[in-house]
Amino acid sequence: MPFARAAKLMGEVGTSVSAMTIWKEVKRAGERAAEEAQEMVNEVFEGCKVPEGEKTAERLCIEADGVMIPQQRSKKEGRSKAHSGLRGERGPEAAPSQP
Repeated sequence: MPFARAAKLMGEVGTSVSAMTIWKEVKRAGERAAEEAQEMVNEVFEGCKVPEGEKTAERLCIEADGVMIPQQRSKKEGRSKAHSGLRGERGPEAAPSQP
């Protein structure tokens, strides 16, 4: 929603505020969220603190695939490999059958 429209709607419910004020507050909230996210990243990767989880998976499956990509205009000859991955939880009903 555009900030001007948000200011207009707030005015209709009895709160007079400018679009610029809303923009500043959204920017400030975004900066706070970015700082909190960076703190969490620092705790995990620099402080070796493992965050508490909400649940425990019985089985975690991770899959990865690679694609060869030809390099163009590079000093290196040949190809590079790009990887992508997918992770997810599988319940016992999705487990492969045991022989």
